Amino acid sequence: MLHLCDEPGRPLALAGSLTIYEVGQACAALREAVAGARLEVAGQWPLDLSRIDEIDTAGVQLLLSLRAQLQRHGAVLALHAPSEAVRELVDLLRLHAALPYAAAAAQPEA
Repeated sequence: MLHLCDEPGRPLALAGSLTIYEVGQACAALREAVAGARLEVAGQWPLDLSRIDEIDTAGVQLLLSLRAQLQRHGAVLALHAPSEAVRELVDLLRLHAALPYAAAAAQPEA
């Protein structure tokens, strides 16, 4: 199950699973968020994925679609605090350039 969390002063957040089963719900919610006031200022658009416990390629496809939609509005998608599941799939698919992490969420080097 997927939850959209929109708290004032915090990045928009998704929580739960982002798989083929939830993508339809997530797509509608994210499109509505993008169409809203959050794009009044162009720049980095952080999306908090710290509470995503499961993601598949359908979820990644949704993130890439969101990225394209934001670019049309002059904004850049940045993954804020991506969960281990998100990081593993981004690493596996080598999508770091397409789905960059927000500066605050950058992982420290070991």
